[in-house]
Amino acid sequence: MKKLILIFITLFVGFSVYAQDTTETRTMSKDQTLYYYIGTAADTFGTTVTNRLYQMNANKNKSLYSNIEMKIDTTTTIDGTVQKDFVLQGRIFSSDSWTDIEEKADQDVTAPLTLDWYSTTFADVDSLSTNNVGFYRQYRVLIRDGTDVSGLDAGEQFEVEYIYWKFYER
Repeated sequence: MKKLILIFITLFVGFSVYAQDTTETRTMSKDQTLYYYIGTAADTFGTTVTNRLYQMNANKNKSLYSNIEMKIDTTTTIDGTVQKDFVLQGRIFSSDSWTDIEEKADQDVTAPLTLDWYSTTFADVDSLSTNNVGFYRQYRVLIRDGTDVSGLDAGEQFEVEYIYWKFYER
């Protein structure tokens, strides 16, 4: 009986850890060029959730210009300074490693914050030549601890309010 209880406890802990996935993935249809992601309760950062990934599979056959906007808002009063890094990354295939496109480091999340990534700030792309920098099929925004990792105290929270993903085929 003790072994059976131990097995159930192990399964429960395993499933509860698995349920705390910190990656949100969406895929655009072939005709879609705009995706509006609205944050949910799972997009709330606090003492237990400190890093998170938002991935978009663009599902396009051409090079893309991208405009991505993310809004962060506080849900409670936050004392002191809490900084996060927001990194836009891209890759072509799921087996590729992620390439940093642009990082917005040490952003203060103790007040509402809007972040924008525009393709015009990246290197130009010619997919027919050896310059294929920026030719990605998958994009993601990585939110991770910044330089000041003092973190959030109990009860202090901020959330991802929304992410706009807009792609232009070129």
